[in-house]
Amino acid sequence: MKKFIWVVIHFAYLLLLFSAFTCEKNENVLPTNIIIKSGTSFGMCVGHCITEAEMSSQQLSLVRKAWRSKIADKTCSRLLTSGEWQSLIDLLNFDTFKQLPETTGCPDCADGGKEWIEITYGEQVKRVNFEFGKNIPEIAAFTERVRKIRDSLNNCD
Repeated sequence: MKKFIWVVIHFAYLLLLFSAFTCEKNENVLPTNIIIKSGTSFGMCVGHCITEAEMSSQQLSLVRKAWRSKIADKTCSRLLTSGEWQSLIDLLNFDTFKQLPETTGCPDCADGGKEWIEITYGEQVKRVNFEFGKNIPEIAAFTERVRKIRDSLNNCD
């Protein structure tokens, strides 16, 4: 009887051990603990001079603001497709992004405009400010994709 119990315990142990290695990973699961924010601003401007977008795994929202409180904000949103989100995640290297300086170039100097991207990844938050329309080489492809998605709400009324 002892031998039988010993065989059963070892068999159960081996079964458990091998089942841990045969679990399939679902590679189509997209990270949902990432929030990407992006925006632009122009200091010498009248009207809606500030644009702020927020992208999550399912939602894109955009707010246009003015420097003066007498002008009402414009807000719009839409669902973000899984393909759009995947394209952002594929281009994002958060470790590289974290290493970038807080400010690159001279944002909004001579009213050239400022652009920024902020990424929240779990508890970590990093924001990078740069000249409007310019690219930072380390994140150029990611920046272009963020702009394209952000600009999809440009005709928000």
